[in-house]
Amino acid sequence: MPKEIKLCKITDVKRAKSFKIEDFEIALVNLNSNFFAISNICPHQHTRIVNGSEAIIEGENIICPMHGWTFEIKTGKPIYGSGRLKTFEVNIKNNEIWIKLDDGQD
Repeated sequence: MPKEIKLCKITDVKRAKSFKIEDFEIALVNLNSNFFAISNICPHQHTRIVNGSEAIIEGENIICPMHGWTFEIKTGKPIYGSGRLKTFEVNIKNNEIWIKLDDGQD
């Protein structure tokens, strides 16, 4: 059964922010005040895509700083490289950002 986890307030995320929730590395990205949560681990070299609030974002894509693998922020689909980033459902409640984690997450 999915569980909802509060990440932060909306005002805490200017562009991107990384979180470690239980055993999961999550990247939260702000695209024009729309928030998206994706896995923060690149499937190529298993390195973080967002470090703290540092991220390489071009349009609606996020780029891994290690080797330039590029992913759609909204879907997690790869543009360059292979492997998809897991996406997480985001909900806004009282100016707070919540995500849903499923049992058995990757």
